[in-house]
Amino acid sequence: MLTSTIDAIVHAGFIQVIGVRGGRQSPPFAYTIGRYRNHGEPELLITGVGSPRSGLALHELAEAMEMDPHEDSWTLQESGLKVRTLNATRKRVDKFMLLARAHYGGSDFPALEVVVTADLESAA
Repeated sequence: MLTSTIDAIVHAGFIQVIGVRGGRQSPPFAYTIGRYRNHGEPELLITGVGSPRSGLALHELAEAMEMDPHEDSWTLQESGLKVRTLNATRKRVDKFMLLARAHYGGSDFPALEVVVTADLESAA
């Protein structure tokens, strides 16, 4: 899986979203690979949101960020979340973004952590 994912990113210019279900030791999380290498944009990490909602949120946020790159908070209608972005710490990158680290050869790439500020589905 790692080789095919990295090949798709490098050779086809794709952006992949990796989703992990979580368990006793870790919450569910998802992150992007390829935004930085292919578009010069920071990778995105979201924790505490399960699949497929986390992947939808990252795709929706990436599109919103293209339209308004100076914003730091968004309402994501399709995924039903209000979010803001913060610079991801190296500790968070090292803990959650393993395939991205393998892709970039370490932790030295820009990443934003997506923080859920409101769940619109649970508020309804």
